[in-house]
Amino acid sequence: MSDEVSVLTGDLKVTSDGETITWTLASVIHGEGSAGGPTGDGSFTSKQSTAKALYVSPHEFVQQKAAATAKEGDAAYKLFVLNITGTKASLTLVDTDGSTSTYAGDGTQKGLDGSYKGIWWIGNKSPSYDRPQVTPLNATGLASVSWLDDQGRNQVRIYFQDAFGWVRELKWTDSVWSPNTKRCFKPVSLRTPLAAVAYPNGHGKGIAFTSDPEIHVFCIRITNASTLMEYVKKKGEGNFGEPVSLYPSNLAPYSGLAAVALQDVILRVYWQDISNIVWESGRDTRTGNFYARQRATPGTSVALQGTPIAAAVGIGYEKEPAKGTITVAWENPDNTLAGATIRQTAPLVTPLTFPVKHHVSPSGSITILSWFQDKTIIYYDGLHQESIQKVTIVPGATATQFEGPFHSLTGNITTSNSPGQGILVGAAYGKVLNGRTGSVFYQRAGQIDLGEVLI
Repeated sequence: MSDEVSVLTGDLKVTSDGETITWTLASVIHGEGSAGGPTGDGSFTSKQSTAKALYVSPHEFVQQKAAATAKEGDAAYKLFVLNITGTKASLTLVDTDGSTSTYAGDGTQKGLDGSYKGIWWIGNKSPSYDRPQVTPLNATGLASVSWLDDQGRNQVRIYFQDAFGWVRELKWTDSVWSPNTKRCFKPVSLRTPLAAVAYPNGHGKGIAFTSDPEIHVFCIRITNASTLMEYVKKKGEGNFGEPVSLYPSNLAPYSGLAAVALQDVILRVYWQDISNIVWESGRDTRTGNFYARQRATPGTSVALQGTPIAAAVGIGYEKEPAKGTITVAWENPDNTLAGATIRQTAPLVTPLTFPVKHHVSPSGSITILSWFQDKTIIYYDGLHQESIQKVTIVPGATATQFEGPFHSLTGNITTSNSPGQGILVGAAYGKVLNGRTGSVFYQRAGQIDLGEVLI
């Protein structure tokens, strides 16, 4: 059975997230329990009695339950057989006298009032043990992290929120996707921005990543007094721990997020305050301290309220913290691209001075890919062209060179100025893979599917 299942028939609703089952009759929750596994029973407790839940096959789910009859104090037992194939489902009820009732649905929604024709499968894929499918939340936040592991393999992890609010991880190794997603944690807020970093397996220079390093994921608890939250998965451990509240001063509820890690003890997190200033804060992994390091928006300038924020550091830079150059980008109030380079030696913050204005969609997204001693590419959603643009920054002997903007990712990837604008995140490879040097991941505006474009 898939990670998430929700079916409707009349006023009966059965839901499962792969671990717990809840059944609702006439909008009243009557019971819940554990789902068990492909070959084992899971416990199920209703208000009337205790029964069992059993998986029969990837497309069948058998649940025996107690259901109260019209006669008070009496109970009749029924066998519920749920069959799901693609977007179609059927539910058979077997009463104690042997009579059966079958409800079938074709997967289509009946009307805008929320009623459905028969049974409706919530999601767009059939369930499977081999490849559980998860429906991403529309307009989900996205975060990506990439590294070259100690076996010379490119590793990428994508984090997104699913339709149930859980943050999930997609695993990618040398362009091969894992067939499963991993449920990581459930933040308080839906559609929170996400940022992630893979942290070195120790402190100092020259320490290699394994295929399962320490990973930090940041999100925002969106309230009137919003809070930056950090979830950490330790090296070699499968689960994320309890969240830590970092409480930056004046964090805006509409803030975007970005984060990078050099190979020192400080993680850099970028966020927007209620005055629309973009800040760089440090998260000291030794002491746990979180503190504002410096403004990313230089001088007295501010960013667009609710601007997307992107940051990247060249793949090789993290081994030389004193030389590390971080590129940060955001959107100006006049809907033009802005950014800065942040070094660990003076001058610390240097504005990016583009030779021409780059117009950005007010509801768009920005991502950055950076390669050590080579180039940095900023991808952004164009204001008028309704396609993804890119600007390449090439370090020069005497001056920084800018190339672009160029039409980059064309087609119906995002649609400018639309609500729930498609979001972009990128991953720069540590070594060339099949002639490619990186990937850009996205969710189209108004869609739930996640896509990848090789670059």
